[in-house]
Amino acid sequence: MEKRHILLIVALLSAIVFVMPNIYSLFAGQHWFYDTGVSYCLKCHSDIKQELDSQFHHTFTCENCHTVNTNSNATHGNVVLPRCLDCHFNPGRIVTDSNGNTFLTPLANVFGENVTNAESHNPFIAGANSSPLMKGENEACVSCHTRKSVSINIRYADTYTLNSRRVNDSWQIWNYSKNAENSANLNIQSSESSGKHLFLSLNQLKCEKCHPNIEEDLTNSSHHISFSCISCHQLYSTYHVSSIPPCLECHGKEPKMVTDVKKNTYVASVAQVYAENPAGADAHIPFVLSANSSNLSAGSNIACSSCHSGLNNNIIFSRPEYIEWDVENSGGTWTVQNLALGETKEVKVTKYLDGKSHNISMETSCISCHDDIKQAVSNGGHSNEQWGMKHNYTGYSDMNVYCSSCHDPFTKDNLNNSPYPAYPFNSINHGSIKISCMDCHGRPGSFSVNFNGIMKTPPYNSTSMGSIETSISFQPDFIQSYLCIACKNTGNPVPNTSLHFKLYTEPEVKVYVNGTQQYPK
Repeated sequence: MEKRHILLIVALLSAIVFVMPNIYSLFAGQHWFYDTGVSYCLKCHSDIKQELDSQFHHTFTCENCHTVNTNSNATHGNVVLPRCLDCHFNPGRIVTDSNGNTFLTPLANVFGENVTNAESHNPFIAGANSSPLMKGENEACVSCHTRKSVSINIRYADTYTLNSRRVNDSWQIWNYSKNAENSANLNIQSSESSGKHLFLSLNQLKCEKCHPNIEEDLTNSSHHISFSCISCHQLYSTYHVSSIPPCLECHGKEPKMVTDVKKNTYVASVAQVYAENPAGADAHIPFVLSANSSNLSAGSNIACSSCHSGLNNNIIFSRPEYIEWDVENSGGTWTVQNLALGETKEVKVTKYLDGKSHNISMETSCISCHDDIKQAVSNGGHSNEQWGMKHNYTGYSDMNVYCSSCHDPFTKDNLNNSPYPAYPFNSINHGSIKISCMDCHGRPGSFSVNFNGIMKTPPYNSTSMGSIETSISFQPDFIQSYLCIACKNTGNPVPNTSLHFKLYTEPEVKVYVNGTQQYPK
């Protein structure tokens, strides 16, 4: 035999000697079968054991959760995927950990079947319960209570839509809806390094895991900036982690003491007029009452958020297209007769901000929801009478200040009592009062008001125009100022016998006298 053949045989035998132990090791034990009742879960799930050993909750054996009978070991017949609420729903379950200690499980019974409450995450629970991905509502539980990564597409509602129509001397608001008109889907990614068996303690749970955008909104807000999520969302009703609180829970008749993340305490500012029996001159009481009876949000939050947050509004105002009447002169006494309202018209007003409900501000803008009134004022209508130019908006720093000069005025009497001790000025007011020309110009003597920085007594002469103020005072409240403005804008025409007026309502400003347009010229 040649030497090279001998060398090949030696090399082959060496390779066999080297490989055979590995092959033998790889297949070792394949005929060594475990007895039933002996747990070897960790042979394949050592990563889960590491997660369970590194936290303070669920320091249990695998069998505690994954067997039908918690006193038995895992077998082919009784290994299950557990539902979190099997232990954490009412009644709680007594469990034993790997050290032999027994515990009564804490309850999350707010999420049980047929439970009605104000918990914010109920839709999340319901969606998870209908998903086949995990058992029951476990997707929701795992998302918050473990370090499992989440990827969420959320589309937040950014717009309130409502209808408002004139009913006698008040408004009726209805047809509320909340939708995402201008928002795009928000993709939220939370990448965690661990899985669904690393359970967090309560102080480790972070709302911003799923709501980082809201944390950012509050950071950029002018109010509520230093509050944690629980400052507002764990004040009210029955909840597991969060409920949507009525704004008046803190800002109502009895203001709450609140503490921010820096342990600073504050007494919430009061919106008292809306928290008690709301009877008075506040212009937005119908809005608040209708919002309070809507199931779209908690309490009157629709009204609060519409003005004090970045939410948008789509409002359809319904009012008479025009008002017409006669002024009759009978022996020097002028009276309003034959008052009639035109067909109802719809005026659409849209307020677009950033659409964020947690961008909260105390600075409000009248014209953002009342752009139709702004248009009328800019064109010489509404309260901006042109005869004496006494109420010209251009003399004010901005349109909101102009609105406040009538709807949130500073008033006093000749004894310096402020506000003036009579309706509507002494009525509790949150931001705006219902007012007519006659409320200021129908008071002789002691009444004075801040008129663009100067305290003045409004002109009053009950006989200069045939005592027509008396007849005006008998008309519906929301009509009275129209009667005054139509006359002032057309130069105070004198009815020798009779004059017929027809005035078009906001945002229009046209006035016809005896069938001829007299304003604007």
